[in-house]
Amino acid sequence: MATITGLTMSIVQTYAPTGNTCVVNYSYTLNCNAEEEALGLALSFSVAAELWGKDGSLFTGADDALGTPPYDAHTINCGSTMPITRSFTLANCALLNEDLGRDEIYLKLKVTPSSGTPSVPAITTIEADSPVVTGYF
Repeated sequence: MATITGLTMSIVQTYAPTGNTCVVNYSYTLNCNAEEEALGLALSFSVAAELWGKDGSLFTGADDALGTPPYDAHTINCGSTMPITRSFTLANCALLNEDLGRDEIYLKLKVTPSSGTPSVPAITTIEADSPVVTGYF
């Protein structure tokens, strides 16, 4: 089964009189196993990037999905050049204001075999979380 490694995320906040925007940059590597590598470009994966707010020890609730995912969606193949580097812009950083005080944000990446690709046993949705980025949004 394919795995995701090296998932990183950064958030660049830009202030303006009409509001602030955030650019979310992320990078990852999709590692295919030998059976998947043999299919190469014939095996494609749909990738969806979601933003989540981490609830700290003061809260007992689960982490919060932020906004309406996915924020970025694309397709890659086992034969794609790695790592994959992507970015997307949030028109309003207030979406990331998920806690009182400092916010803890992470990117959840969901990778699923695309429909119509050759079948490989045991391929399911693969998920990975980036390290948490903190800030005041």
